[in-house]
Amino acid sequence: MAADVTAHDDKGKAKRLGVQYFRVGIQATGPASAGGTDKAASDAGYAATSLPAQVAAPASVKPGGLAYETDRGSSSADPSVETARGFLAAYLTGSTELDRYTSPGTRLQPISPAPYAALKVTGVQDDSSGSGQQKVPADGTVLHQLVQVDATDQAGSPVSLSYALTLKSRAGRWEVASVDDAPAIRASSPPSAAPHTTTTTPSPDAATATPSPSPSNS
Repeated sequence: MAADVTAHDDKGKAKRLGVQYFRVGIQATGPASAGGTDKAASDAGYAATSLPAQVAAPASVKPGGLAYETDRGSSSADPSVETARGFLAAYLTGSTELDRYTSPGTRLQPISPAPYAALKVTGVQDDSSGSGQQKVPADGTVLHQLVQVDATDQAGSPVSLSYALTLKSRAGRWEVASVDDAPAIRASSPPSAAPHTTTTTPSPDAATATPSPSPSNS
């Protein structure tokens, strides 16, 4: 994990120390997709097994291409965009009930206390085909979205956020089935390791070396 560290001297004056890196062991419970070993489990859980250890910067990773190849913009005429807008408003600002935007049986809860006073959806991408989606498809259809949001916190400061959502169709409407842990990557575009960049000039040997993958518990 990485942290942008700021230290304070004995007079309370802050000094930014920059980004520092730490490693901590994690034990996972739940299905294999979450790092656990219980095939029958539906929920995942994580627990730290040690205090953090400060380490050198690991090799960075060039992300693969995202799975959201269709740009929906932010049009209110698109039912899936409107569902995402209403859900995130309820989730982040508490302006309305969350249940009206979620699939039956989901365990999603709004953030409490609400961290934001207002939000605006600035763009939506999804993994469907076609340029228009004015009609909701047959029940059970799954849609994956990446939603860009400009939010305003309780102090009036702007914050840019991004949410990966899974939607399902039911009874002529889209409903949010889950807030995904991370955006989906195209299967044909896996991430690749890349050397960690620094302000120093690398030696010729370092420039041609193949980086080692980061440990799984970093």
